[in-house]
Amino acid sequence: MYKALILLMLSIAITACSSTPSWKKKGANSEDAESALAMCHYQINLAKIDGVIEDEMVKNCMVGQGYRFK
Repeated sequence: MYKALILLMLSIAITACSSTPSWKKKGANSEDAESALAMCHYQINLAKIDGVIEDEMVKNCMVGQGYRFK
């Protein structure tokens, strides 16, 4: 019983670590998300914004396009 519990916990930990968070949107594939993210970065770089503010603006840009970071 102890071994089964250890194996179960190990498999849950491996599964949880294997999926990396990314931008998701219903009806959009990973290429759509990459394209939207690139456009957000491009627009923010045009405004010559960098640092912590840039990260927040990228997040706001993606959320504004309907994406969620999951």
